[in-house]
Amino acid sequence: MQLTAAFLLVFSLSLSAKLSSQTITYSGKDVPLSKVFSVVEKQTGFVIMGLDESLSSAEKVTIDANKMELPAFMKLLFSNTD
Repeated sequence: MQLTAAFLLVFSLSLSAKLSSQTITYSGKDVPLSKVFSVVEKQTGFVIMGLDESLSSAEKVTIDANKMELPAFMKLLFSNTD
């Protein structure tokens, strides 16, 4: 049990560090979320899956980010959504 907990802690810290080290540079006006997620995948290698149906009906977004860390970028991306 302790070994599992230690492994999960190390994995979580590693993932957090990897996410924070990824940066996004993207600027777009009234673009579909699918386009933004495609850019995220190309720049970071992270794939956002399972959202195909949701993305087709999502509102378009406007975003401007220059070398922004991935968590901050995602927060900005969804800051104006309900």
